Amino acid sequence: MDQIIIEPGNPNDFRNGELEEVAHLIEAIKPGPIRIATKEQRGYGVTWWEVIYIWLPPALLAAGAYVGKKAVDKIVDALTDEFIKWAKRKFNKEGESLRPKYISILGPDGRPVKSVLVEKSIKSKEIIITDKTSEDADHPPRKLPPL
Repeated sequence: MDQIIIEPGNPNDFRNGELEEVAHLIEAIKPGPIRIATKEQRGYGVTWWEVIYIWLPPALLAAGAYVGKKAVDKIVDALTDEFIKWAKRKFNKEGESLRPKYISILGPDGRPVKSVLVEKSIKSKEIIITDKTSEDADHPPRKLPPL
């Protein structure tokens, strides 16, 4: 797996083209192969949040070990920043739901490298950003989506 994978928690949460929009944001930061891995949703979604998992390829992390952790951290920070901007734009679209937007950037082992929740306050309309990385580290690793 030498590609970044975008995996929606529930593909029905996203309108046509939204995941492709996320792919273009990623490609601007880290050019290379990107795959959107969707599976048919069965039953109801289990969370109120709109969830996106982004899988980093082993080659990127191996390169980080070679050139330094700071290089990988810069990519992860840039991905996080772009996701936050994307979530804010989504909140500002007319008719868009106020469902929180969540991203977890995962290493190839299925463990979070960075997780962020973006919410919009109903009362103040303020955007609230919460780093969930340490909380998510306690969860079991996620399984890589099938190829």
